[in-house]
Amino acid sequence: MARCYAAHSDFFGKLYVTRNHPLGKQSVLVHVVPNLSCRRSVDNKDPLKKGFDADHRGDFATAAAEFKPLAEHGDVRAQVMLGIYYGKGSGVTKDSAASAMWFRTAAAQGDAGGQYEVGMIYYLGTGVAKDDAQAASWFRKSAAQGNEPSQYMLGSMYEDGNGVPVDLAQATEWYRKAATQGSTIAMENLGQFYASGKGVRQDIVAAYALYLLAVEKPIPGNIDKQQQGLDEKEWKRLMAQMTREQISDGDALNNEMQQVGVIKALDAHK
Repeated sequence: MARCYAAHSDFFGKLYVTRNHPLGKQSVLVHVVPNLSCRRSVDNKDPLKKGFDADHRGDFATAAAEFKPLAEHGDVRAQVMLGIYYGKGSGVTKDSAASAMWFRTAAAQGDAGGQYEVGMIYYLGTGVAKDDAQAASWFRKSAAQGNEPSQYMLGSMYEDGNGVPVDLAQATEWYRKAATQGSTIAMENLGQFYASGKGVRQDIVAAYALYLLAVEKPIPGNIDKQQQGLDEKEWKRLMAQMTREQISDGDALNNEMQQVGVIKALDAHK
C-alpha cells in the first residue's frame, strides 16, 4: 500500500524527513505549508506584495485584508491564500466552507494549487462526502500542470486503487514525475517498487539509489500528520541483499539522479 503523506485537515501539516545515511538514526520533523508556490517572493509592482509581506511577518489579519479584494477580482494566488487562511483560521475566523469556496474558485480558473486543494477536500471528505473518484479527477488536472503533490497523490491512488483502477504502470509514472521534482515520499515508494519488482523489473541498485536520494535530499512539498520516513528495517533488508559492487553502483546512480533528475537517470540505467 502506498504511504500517503496527505493529511491537511486544517490545510497545514508536518513532514518527517530522514537526514541520515541508510543505517542512520532518526527522522527530523519539518513544519511545512501546502501551496508553498503561493508564498514566493514578489516584486514591488506585484499587487499582492503588501499581502505577502504581511504574511511573511505573520500578520495574517492584514494579509487577509489585502488579499480579499484581489481574490474577489479574480487573482488565483490571493484566492488560494484565503483558502489557506480560512482553513486554518489565520487572520480570519476559521470557516471550512469559505476555505473550500476559495479553493474551488481558484481551481475553476485552472490554478494547479487550487485544483490540488479541491482534490484534498474530496480525498479527506472535508465538509463534503469523501469521494476518491472526484479527488483523483482534480489531482489529475493539477498533476498535468506539473503540481508535484498532485503527482504523488495520483501515483498513490493508482497504486492502491482509490478512485481509479489499480494501475501500477500509471502509479510508477506519476511517482517518477513527483520524484523528479523532489518528492521524497515518491522516491521511497518508487524505491519500494524496484526493491520488490512491483510494477517494474526488480532492481535493487535502483531501489538503493532512490532510497538514498530520499534520505539525502529532503525537499518539503508534501504534508503529513504521522511519523513517516524510511523504515530502518527496509534499509537493512535491502542492504543484506547487496554486494559491495552493487552498493557502489547505487551510489553512482544516486549521484546521476542528483545531476540529471530521477527519470533521465533511471531511463539511462536500464
